[in-house]
Amino acid sequence: MPLGWHAQTSFKGMKMKLTNVLILITVCFMEFVLTSCSTSATAWKEKKIEAQMERIGEVPEKDRRQNIQCLSEQEYLIATTEHIWRTLNGGKTWRLIYPMNTSENEIKIEIQDFQFINSLVGWVVTSGGIFKTEDGGKTWVRCLIPLLDYPQGLALKIRFFTNLKQGWVVGGIYRHVSDKELERGFPNNAVSFDGKSVLHAAVFHTTDGGRNWEQQTFPLSIGRIYDINFVDDENGWVIGDVGIFQTKNAGKEWKYVDLEKRGSQEKYLKTTEGDSADPIYLVFSGLHFGWLSYTNGYVAKTTDGGKTWTDLLRPDSVWQSPAYDTFFQKLYFINSSQGWGLGADGSIYETKDSGNAWIKKNTNIKAEDLGFGSNQVFAVSREGLFRLN
Repeated sequence: MPLGWHAQTSFKGMKMKLTNVLILITVCFMEFVLTSCSTSATAWKEKKIEAQMERIGEVPEKDRRQNIQCLSEQEYLIATTEHIWRTLNGGKTWRLIYPMNTSENEIKIEIQDFQFINSLVGWVVTSGGIFKTEDGGKTWVRCLIPLLDYPQGLALKIRFFTNLKQGWVVGGIYRHVSDKELERGFPNNAVSFDGKSVLHAAVFHTTDGGRNWEQQTFPLSIGRIYDINFVDDENGWVIGDVGIFQTKNAGKEWKYVDLEKRGSQEKYLKTTEGDSADPIYLVFSGLHFGWLSYTNGYVAKTTDGGKTWTDLLRPDSVWQSPAYDTFFQKLYFINSSQGWGLGADGSIYETKDSGNAWIKKNTNIKAEDLGFGSNQVFAVSREGLFRLN
């Protein structure tokens, strides 16, 4: 056996060991690079999500649905089904200003709507009546509206002008019907709890801050009105399961709006079952530009104050699948181009071209309401209060 064989074998062994070490170092390095890249990608994704919204505070109740109103950059109001809360520091702390813990006739009293004109003056609509405060919620006084208080009627929405004098309340009044009339059939949500009365749409108006109310003349319509929108002192709109109505004289006369005759296609106003879809939200930006969403996902747009409407979004153009929760439950536009929409499933969308295209915001939250103030958009969810960037 040659003398150099051991040395040669040792040398080959050293080469193999060095090769293995190099391979191990290379593998470790690649794992480090891949891990770093993965971590960086995750961080970038998180930054991207955070860039679309900023968490600015807590919410007062995390187990109830919440609606928000923004009075300033730091002052917000949040209403649940039973309470109204106020924050003066952007959501860091909250103070209860309206407790609701009573019931009448075994019917649970719930908050239907609320509106504050400023830090002191506000109204709350409940299923048991309408109340007003003039001291920021320290005390509340009941507003007596004949026929509208339960069980005679149902108030759903209140809207006052900033002059604190002129305002409207919408909803419905129950009218007794005979057994023969009931046999003909009525929508289930229009029949009273005792099954003896049917709800008819109603609009009430005040010019003295809510001390006195007058029922305005309204076409006989079975159902309820659940939203009202005035673009100025004279021109206003109401929507509900009774359809769409418009006034041009502050409510002295309300007329039914047939969207088909004003430009919309009939097929987009139907559900997948062929029934008529209901309008769910109406918003205007100025006197001329307006957007109207339906429960089937359809959105119509006007550029001439409602004289004509165009098919802006088909029911299948934004939503991934036709389902109950695929529609805009709330819309807001800061001008004729830029706006936001809140999907019924809590998703938030943004448009920058007047609603022709909508981008779903990657927020990782399910928003329950959107608030707007000081040219900013706020989202409230059970995870907290957020500002959209």
